Amino acid sequence: MLEERRQRKGQAPSLPVIPANAGTERSANRKVRHVRETPHRPRRAPVTLVDVSASTGSSSPTAGAVRPSPAGRIAAALRSPAVPPAMALLAAAGFMGTALATVASGSANLEIAGLFSSDEELSGHIVLHMLRAGTLSPSHFFSYGALYHELCALALLPWQLLGGVSEREVVLGMRAVALAGGVATVLLAYLLGARIAGRWGGALAAAVVATGGELAKWGVTAHPDTVQVALLAAGLYAAVRRAEGGDRRWLIASALLAGLAFSTKYAGVFLLPIIVAADFFVVGRSRRWRELALDTAAVGAVFAVVFVVTNPYALVEWRRLLTQVREESDLAQAGHVFRAGGGALDWLRVVGGGGLAGPLTALLAGAGLVAALWTARRGKGRNGPPAGYWTVTGFAALYLGYLMVDTNFRVGRYALPLVPALAALGAWTAVRGARWLWREADGRAVVGRAAVAAVGLLALALAVLPGALATADVVRLRDGRMDEPAVRATLEAGAWLEAHAEPAARVLYDQYSYVPPRFTHRLATFGLTRAQVEAFRPDIIVTDEAIRGRFRDPAAASSYVDGPQAYGERALAYRLLEQGELSCFVVAARFGPVTIYARELPGCVRAS
Repeated sequence: MLEERRQRKGQAPSLPVIPANAGTERSANRKVRHVRETPHRPRRAPVTLVDVSASTGSSSPTAGAVRPSPAGRIAAALRSPAVPPAMALLAAAGFMGTALATVASGSANLEIAGLFSSDEELSGHIVLHMLRAGTLSPSHFFSYGALYHELCALALLPWQLLGGVSEREVVLGMRAVALAGGVATVLLAYLLGARIAGRWGGALAAAVVATGGELAKWGVTAHPDTVQVALLAAGLYAAVRRAEGGDRRWLIASALLAGLAFSTKYAGVFLLPIIVAADFFVVGRSRRWRELALDTAAVGAVFAVVFVVTNPYALVEWRRLLTQVREESDLAQAGHVFRAGGGALDWLRVVGGGGLAGPLTALLAGAGLVAALWTARRGKGRNGPPAGYWTVTGFAALYLGYLMVDTNFRVGRYALPLVPALAALGAWTAVRGARWLWREADGRAVVGRAAVAAVGLLALALAVLPGALATADVVRLRDGRMDEPAVRATLEAGAWLEAHAEPAARVLYDQYSYVPPRFTHRLATFGLTRAQVEAFRPDIIVTDEAIRGRFRDPAAASSYVDGPQAYGERALAYRLLEQGELSCFVVAARFGPVTIYARELPGCVRAS
């Protein structure tokens, strides 16, 4: 009407007022109309179980209630935040149960333990010396740090105060400390994985670590490896907390744990640059250089003080310390007996083996790194993984680089410090991939998410299966090793010695031979020489094919770690002994691979 009046009066018609969002509203309406008109298949409702009491007229308060299906109840239970840590505890318990099944194998005394590991016998004598002499001196042994032996001595101290400890108790006590280190490693793998990948990532990391054959092997061996790995994992976890913005207590804790790891077996030094990098994430990015310098100095000071407190005798005998550490480094570079062959990339095969991280975990860790670098580059650093992920990656890359550059003796125990980090990184990739697949399956048919769950279970099985098989081999070998023919023959040779030789007899023997504890004048060798015979002047010489066999092939001289000349000297000494031309020694008894030699006549002066 108003418009009509304007036209009658000759006024210009007014323009219609268009709302500012009219176009948007129309566009939205078109979208809504399009969605409403588009036919679609309704989502399938989950299958449920109906209480049949409703149809029978039951007066129960739950009559007619709809109960979830078994699959629904399982899904609801898995959503509980208590499930992943419970699974990690279950993995640790499984690891402990597996280890306890074989922890007592070959533990009657230190000499029998030495049939399988010379390090066990050596460590047992060090701990016995600490207990009986009331000292923390490691008997001039500095190839490893003293912390492991100190922990073993402290664990056995109550028994020593109550009346002394036997050699069997020493062996079992040292293995118990190593087992505790293995269990702690499994639990710390959960914490590390949960920190960067969530609770389920932690559970996956713990499962991978718990089923590793190498950890199972050294978790029941009197050796510092598992204790060192646990301390490294704890120090790395503290560094991750610092990188994520934690206060300086985490910084000091990481330096303290790195010092303890270094005091155990010297690999703690690789944590130092990672700790400084973690601190950089907090203070370096804001260019607080003075704080970063002070923090770095504090980390170095804590690290040094821890080593001084736990290894005081290493400072007193610092020349011996440097010599033995250099010798241990040479063994890692060249090999223990013969020079190791192969290339640096062979370490990837070792790390991806069933004894360590396993092929799938190693592959996931590598693929995750590629994806993380691509994401960070695409987002110019804004959308990449958090600082904790890069902290763990930095340690893994640094230690793997050290192995590839400086370690040619490619055995699993040298790579054990990598396992918790690789397990956590592999779990990070798996969890990220699972979340992406789960989002893709959201809103689709139920079979979509069921397929994702099936793939997840298959991946979990593939991740732990190689390690589980390697662990089964470790258990089988340890459980039956005392019944092996070579071991039984070695024990029979030891029994013959005990029956036919005087306790005061001087015995020179190949390592891995059994010389009963009653013979206190003894010297073990990893290769007989005439100089040893002349210097020690033994009454009995015991050879074992495990050592003697190394020096039968002249072609192996060129790869012997001590050189062809040393190889030739040892081969000549064994040959002269077998021909009866070495200092009047003749065969007294043979037991399979073991041969016992005694002097022919008390007055014999035959030349060597």
